[in-house]
Amino acid sequence: MNLSEVWTEISQSDWSYWLVEQHVAAILATLALLLAFSWIAGWQQKRRSSHAMLMTVNDATFGRCLPRSQIGAWGFAVTIEPPPERFREFNISYQPMSIFDPVDLFRMWFGGGRTLLQIAGVLIDAPTAEITWVRGLPPARALGKNPGRSPWVQSRLDFAGAEYATRGANVGALKHVFQEMYARFTPALISITIQRERRPQMRIVVGGKIELREVSPLIISAQALGRAATLE
Repeated sequence: MNLSEVWTEISQSDWSYWLVEQHVAAILATLALLLAFSWIAGWQQKRRSSHAMLMTVNDATFGRCLPRSQIGAWGFAVTIEPPPERFREFNISYQPMSIFDPVDLFRMWFGGGRTLLQIAGVLIDAPTAEITWVRGLPPARALGKNPGRSPWVQSRLDFAGAEYATRGANVGALKHVFQEMYARFTPALISITIQRERRPQMRIVVGGKIELREVSPLIISAQALGRAATLE
């Protein structure tokens, strides 16, 4: 093999490596662009979802929605003023997620992430009836490390088999509201809690695909739950 043939072979080899490197770089650049466009699409979708949900919440409440933080793609958090009857504070927060957002998609696949709507309230008077229910958890675990001094009574929904716990002298009205909420808002309903030792005392969490038409009935049910918890 003469010198020219050796040089030609080396040049062809370098050219092949260069083509491979350029191909890999093009693939990486395309993936980066796709991720960027996907994130932008997800951000816009979540921003539109947050504004639509806030308008729905505003229409469903009889007070004003005072922002506790800036509304955006991350969601919103508002306080209702004046709060509904029997409440000292009544707060609503919303955290949307989008399958177009790569971070959200990762959380959905591996962390069980989902869109969340939370209603939290502090009652004017200490609740006389209490309840705790978390989907997929027995009442003993749902109560956590601070169940309080008085004993809790475990119950089960006949039509669904869901286990929950109540405490208080007059829990009939509270049970009735809970059963109606469970029947209407399942499977979106994640947890319902009213505990005097906790702050906020009441918390209702729904998640997943939340229909806007169900927001008003959910807020009305939350107010009914608060009234039932403070009956003498």
